[in-house]
Amino acid sequence: MDPKVLTDLREHLHRRRRATFQAVAGAEADLETIADEREAEVEERARELRDAELYAVLDIRGKHEIDEIDRALRRMAEGRYGECASCGGSIALARLRAVPETSLCIRCARRAGAQ
Repeated sequence: MDPKVLTDLREHLHRRRRATFQAVAGAEADLETIADEREAEVEERARELRDAELYAVLDIRGKHEIDEIDRALRRMAEGRYGECASCGGSIALARLRAVPETSLCIRCARRAGAQ
């Protein structure tokens, strides 16, 4: 893979990781704020619980995204980036640009039900 392209993808992954980490940290801070509130009316409390559940889901998704990005960065460091983890073939550059954290070529991703 062209070193310039690899550098661009690495920088993109680092930016996404930072943004996702900040979003997860913000969600966790919001959860703490919600937990600290003692007295609330029934309707307000129900909304807070709904928000807390949403933040928890976002937090899980954010952490998963950070893990995927970290694995992609590790593959870059090991010289395996762009190699399909399933079939061992090459992952198309267009796919890597669209989903830089992917470990599967489009064929294997479709077979696995992922995109």
